[in-house]
Amino acid sequence: AVGFALFAFGSVYSLWYEVHRFKWKKDSGNKGRLHMVGLAKYCIHPNYFGDLFTYTGWAICAGTTCALSIPLMMVWTFVWVVNPNSDAYLAERYSQEWPAYAAQTATLIPGVRSSVANQAWAWLGFAAGCYLGGSCAGQCG
Repeated sequence: AVGFALFAFGSVYSLWYEVHRFKWKKDSGNKGRLHMVGLAKYCIHPNYFGDLFTYTGWAICAGTTCALSIPLMMVWTFVWVVNPNSDAYLAERYSQEWPAYAAQTATLIPGVRSSVANQAWAWLGFAAGCYLGGSCAGQCG
């Protein structure tokens, strides 16, 4: 039940964000502007935040440490690879709005603005993911 609830929450959260962003972008008054409203006012990448819940729920439903290693490793991947790449694009595309938005908005986890805290979460996820992933033998077939 917990796994399904997390999966459903993450899926709805990500979909909610994407649908509202799509509607916002369709408004001609928003052309060329950075989307910073709705769920995007809490973190820069709300879709990735939702994905963490989706995959954690899936992993709990799967019931293996191997599956649990995936969302943990995703945190590391988001913090070190995906978000910096997306942020660089956003900074270039929306050079006027980006600096203030990035300074006042959490990157991945709402409320966590410190890059050191994000990096610590990423390395904890990496370590836990490696530990759990290392015990996969024989769990999945």
